[in-house]
Amino acid sequence: TWPASSSGNGWAVKNGLYEKKIGFRPGLSTEIIATSSPKFKSDSVLLCTTRASNFNHGYLKVSPGQHGASALPKVLTGEINPSGKLTDTYAKSYDDYPSRSFGTDVIDYSEDIYVGYRYFETFAPEKVLYPFGYGLSYTTFRYTDLNVEQTGGRRIKVSVNVENTGEREGDEVVLLFVSADKQEITPVVKKLRAFKRISLKAGETQRVEFNLTGRDFSFVGKNMKRKISKGKNTVSVGNLVTEITIR
Repeated sequence: TWPASSSGNGWAVKNGLYEKKIGFRPGLSTEIIATSSPKFKSDSVLLCTTRASNFNHGYLKVSPGQHGASALPKVLTGEINPSGKLTDTYAKSYDDYPSRSFGTDVIDYSEDIYVGYRYFETFAPEKVLYPFGYGLSYTTFRYTDLNVEQTGGRRIKVSVNVENTGEREGDEVVLLFVSADKQEITPVVKKLRAFKRISLKAGETQRVEFNLTGRDFSFVGKNMKRKISKGKNTVSVGNLVTEITIR
């Protein structure tokens, strides 16, 4: 919607704004651009939606909330430095989602433990447009010196250096994933086990620590009981990966 002076091409005038209701379907964002572009003089388009969309014509804003309209200009103009991370995986196409409806009113959610990023990381990484945990910032961060050590029993301490290598202050959300080489069930490629948000000034480095337990390296077996993934496990933080043996 936007301020209206006249209507046409299927757009109705409501409370001084253009408004058009369109049911969701693949390719919808392209249709919106084609039908709405003549209504305003701008090379950039902002699409606000509650659904994932393969939108490559401007800015995509998903579920912005009540204050989204006031927050977005501050991000686009650089008044604030964005630091959010995606909590969903955006596929390249609606047809790439395992729960797609196939044009019916019934949606079969049969992914079991492979929900969201777990499905795409395990079975279809090539179909991902924006991965879980993806985010943008006006600064850059570098991860170095990943260390994993067992501190007693099945307690594991993970630490990593995070450096703000850009020219302005910013927040970073540090994500820690684990995965096991062997399980009695089909293993998930990686599972989020911990995260921390830190704030760094330009040029600042901070040592980030996580404390894990045996449960973080466990899974629910066929008998519905939790088991430890003994043997070689992988820990990844940012672009760094290391291995640890759980006994």
